[in-house]
Amino acid sequence: LDPVRGELQPHQVGNAFKQVREYICLAFTQDKEYLLAGSTTGDVAVVLMKNRVVQTFVAVCGAGVVNIVCTPVDAGCRFVWEVAAGGDGTVTVLAGPTAVDIHEERQIRLDGPLSSLSLAPDHSEVLAVSTFGTACLIRSKDLSVRPHSQVSPGALYDVVHPANVSDHFLTCSGDSLVTLWDANDYTAKLRCSVGTRAYPLAACGTEDIFVAGATDGRLHCWDCSMGQKLWHIDNAHKGGATSVKLASNVRFVVSGGAEGEIRVWELKTREMVSTLKEHNGRVNDVKLFPNDQYAISVSRDRCLLTWDLRAEKRLTSHRERHGGINCLTVASNQTTVTTAGQEKTLTTWDLRMADPVRIIDLDEEVLSVASSSDDAFLATAGTGQVVKVWDVRNEQVAFSSLGAGHSRSIQKISFSPDAKQIVSVGLDHSIMVWNCYG
Repeated sequence: LDPVRGELQPHQVGNAFKQVREYICLAFTQDKEYLLAGSTTGDVAVVLMKNRVVQTFVAVCGAGVVNIVCTPVDAGCRFVWEVAAGGDGTVTVLAGPTAVDIHEERQIRLDGPLSSLSLAPDHSEVLAVSTFGTACLIRSKDLSVRPHSQVSPGALYDVVHPANVSDHFLTCSGDSLVTLWDANDYTAKLRCSVGTRAYPLAACGTEDIFVAGATDGRLHCWDCSMGQKLWHIDNAHKGGATSVKLASNVRFVVSGGAEGEIRVWELKTREMVSTLKEHNGRVNDVKLFPNDQYAISVSRDRCLLTWDLRAEKRLTSHRERHGGINCLTVASNQTTVTTAGQEKTLTTWDLRMADPVRIIDLDEEVLSVASSSDDAFLATAGTGQVVKVWDVRNEQVAFSSLGAGHSRSIQKISFSPDAKQIVSVGLDHSIMVWNCYG
């Protein structure tokens, strides 16, 4: 760089070796005498800046080196870097009296391929971020690892609190993981995969187990203590299992599919007890009533249906005029149901009446709706990228508050059972926790 003219002049780096490399990261030593270049083949080229000639290659890992940071240590130099995405996830320390003489001193392995590295101003530690969404602080002296934060590495499609559990919640992401998060410190307690060729669309759980439905039509079940896979059901739904709900007695699970079918599965035998098919489109949401005998579902076919699971028949049917229904929530009186969908309205139904009780026009397509356990508040979210809270304690439903933060559509929201928090997830890979002290 010519600081006077502001021009960049390229200079070819000479290589006396026969190796041909593709370089993806660079770092100068502290004295600026050497330039380190990480390659896609997992080694580092040491370039002397005086003559711009490669002095040596140092093998580091079995995959690409995506980042390098340098820090002086005593009389020598220590260089710390991380491995590229798709590599072996290692962080390696090289040390030596000069840059040409550096060699591997120590190496650790993190939870997955790494994507970024940042050195603290005092050189005491390094922040390493993996493609799994984990950020760790690594001490330069002894490579001890301390977790810093965790995020979802994929787009999020569902969030739900396990039954009667307010300090944990489940998320489903596009990287094939169902994650159990601890709301006390916002860390991932468990991460369970549904496979490499599918990703989870919906989840539900209790204190002991959680179940998820995936895009390949499978149902999966894990235990909440160790994340051990308990069972899976193949071909539960053609085209994907779009909604799942566990019975309060934990004896069966109800699932909805992409082709409009609702199925009941016994947990003990994993056999299908019954199948209910009246929806003509994708089932977007299913809820169970507290007695586990009745269920309610909404679909892209504009229908809101209630079911008697014991008798295996439909009880009631309500229909929107034009657009499909994306979501629903049931009040504690078990007769008042609120739905929202493609019509950009918030519709309240009384299951004993044919026509809607109340229709509120909205400025967005709502993709998820949730109500507090005391029926005081209603939360909505969707393509508007904001979480809206409505006060429904009287007949005149009033807009209460708005939470902005997502940068893409919010796919799902969940009220905690104690009605103190709302968790929202979206296509922007974000999980946001909102306090709701009404």
